[in-house]
Formats: sequence, structure tokens, C-alpha cells
Amino acid sequence: MTTTRSTFAATGMVAVLILAGSETLAQTLTISNWDGYMAPDAIDSFTAETGIAAELVLQATNEEIMGKLIASGGAGYDVVFVSSPFAEILHNLGLAETLDHTRIPNIANLYPEATQLAHDPGNTFSVPYA
Repeated sequence: MTTTRSTFAATGMVAVLILAGSETLAQTLTISNWDGYMAPDAIDSFTAETGIAAELVLQATNEEIMGKLIASGGAGYDVVFVSSPFAEILHNLGLAETLDHTRIPNIANLYPEATQLAHDPGNTFSVPYA
């Protein structure tokens, strides 16, 4: 059974959790993605299922979101969807959070090649779109 929660957990052009503010639980989960990359009802379904408010912030380019993330030190976003080279930059800048695979059960459903990404073998800080 596919749920919105599992859709969020198992997807990502490369989805990266941002480090800023990770020590406290945000009242609203802020997700940055490209227009049209999520089902129109994904945010509402996620909120209904989990009780966690979520906001989708659209980005036009990798460079747009990277500029915002670098300027703010990662503040303002919880999950961002970027291309692999940009995920690696976020990691190298210390802006990507280490993923806890025990909290992402659908990560086990990735095909083997998706777990050995050149920029992130073992998916320690990013998960590819699946």
C-alpha cells in the first residue's frame, strides 16, 4: 500500500533533509520542490495522515534554491529536492542532515543501484526519486 508518508520517504530528485533547525521539531514541515513534481493533493494528504502541517515552496532551478539555502545557512527549509551534484554540495557545506534509515521504511524498496549513488553511497544524506 502506498501512502503519502511513504511517498515522501521514498522519493527525491534527490531529497535532502536540511540541517538548520534539526534540533527542534518544526511546527510546519517546509518542502522545496519543482512545480509539477508532486501530486496536487500530496501536502494535504500528508497533513491529514500525520497531523503534521506541511508547506510546499516551489523552486524554478537548482541554483535558486541553492542560493537561498547557502545565504540562510539552511534555515527555512526541512526537505529540498535538488539534482545530485547539488545534494553533494549541500552535504559538503554541512547543510544536509544524516538520514535515519530506521525512520524511512520504504528505503528498503529502492533498487540496489539507487543505494549506491556516486555522490552518496548508502544514501546517508539523500534519497533518489523512485
